[in-house]
Amino acid sequence: MLTLNVSNAQRRLRLVDTFVYRTYTRAQLRRLLKKAPQLEWLETYDFTYDVNRPIVIGPDTEDVVLVLRKR
Repeated sequence: MLTLNVSNAQRRLRLVDTFVYRTYTRAQLRRLLKKAPQLEWLETYDFTYDVNRPIVIGPDTEDVVLVLRKR
Protein backbone atom coordinates (compact mmCIF):
# COMPACT_ATOMS: atom_id res chain seq x y z
CA MET A 1 0.00 0.00 0.00
CA LEU A 2 1.20 3.47 -0.85
CA THR A 3 0.14 6.54 1.09
CA LEU A 4 1.17 9.95 -0.17
CA ASN A 5 0.43 13.14 1.79
CA VAL A 6 0.57 16.31 -0.28
CA SER A 7 0.02 19.76 1.12
CA ASN A 8 0.51 23.43 0.44
CA ALA A 9 -0.63 26.58 2.22
CA GLN A 10 -4.23 26.19 1.03
CA ARG A 11 -4.86 22.46 0.91
CA ARG A 12 -3.96 19.00 2.17
CA LEU A 13 -4.49 15.87 0.15
CA ARG A 14 -3.92 12.21 1.01
CA LEU A 15 -3.61 9.69 -1.80
CA VAL A 16 -3.83 5.98 -1.00
CA ASP A 17 -3.28 3.23 -3.54
CA THR A 18 -2.48 -0.46 -3.66
CA PHE A 19 -0.21 -2.05 -6.24
CA VAL A 20 -0.54 -5.69 -7.18
CA TYR A 21 2.57 -6.96 -8.91
CA ARG A 22 4.63 -10.07 -9.44
CA THR A 23 8.36 -10.26 -8.88
CA TYR A 24 10.66 -12.62 -10.76
CA THR A 25 14.15 -13.99 -10.32
CA ARG A 26 16.41 -13.89 -13.37
CA ALA A 27 15.83 -17.62 -13.91
CA GLN A 28 12.05 -17.19 -13.68
CA LEU A 29 12.18 -14.28 -16.11
CA ARG A 30 14.17 -16.34 -18.62
CA ARG A 31 11.70 -19.23 -18.34
CA LEU A 32 8.79 -16.85 -18.83
CA LEU A 33 10.34 -15.34 -21.96
CA LYS A 34 11.02 -18.83 -23.36
CA LYS A 35 7.26 -19.30 -23.31
CA ALA A 36 6.98 -16.32 -25.68
CA PRO A 37 9.43 -17.24 -28.48
CA GLN A 38 8.08 -14.39 -30.59
CA LEU A 39 9.87 -11.98 -28.22
CA GLU A 40 13.62 -11.40 -28.16
CA TRP A 41 15.27 -9.95 -25.04
CA LEU A 42 17.57 -7.22 -26.34
CA GLU A 43 18.73 -5.32 -23.27
CA THR A 44 18.09 -4.55 -19.63
CA TYR A 45 18.19 -1.18 -17.86
CA ASP A 46 17.53 0.15 -14.39
CA PHE A 47 15.19 3.04 -13.71
CA THR A 48 17.77 5.66 -14.69
CA TYR A 49 16.80 4.78 -18.29
CA ASP A 50 20.35 5.52 -19.45
CA VAL A 51 20.66 3.79 -22.84
CA ASN A 52 24.44 4.07 -22.57
CA ARG A 53 24.47 2.01 -19.35
CA PRO A 54 22.68 -1.32 -19.73
CA ILE A 55 22.80 -3.57 -16.69
CA VAL A 56 23.21 -7.24 -15.96
CA ILE A 57 20.61 -8.71 -13.62
CA GLY A 58 22.25 -10.03 -10.47
CA PRO A 59 21.10 -11.29 -7.08
CA ASP A 60 20.59 -7.75 -5.74
CA THR A 61 19.01 -6.21 -8.86
CA GLU A 62 15.66 -4.47 -8.40
CA ASP A 63 13.28 -2.60 -10.67
CA VAL A 64 14.42 -3.34 -14.20
CA VAL A 65 13.24 -2.30 -17.62
CA LEU A 66 13.48 -4.93 -20.34
CA VAL A 67 13.77 -4.01 -24.00
CA LEU A 68 12.03 -6.71 -26.02
CA ARG A 69 11.64 -7.02 -29.78
CA LYS A 70 9.08 -8.97 -31.71
CA ARG A 71 10.89 -11.52 -33.89
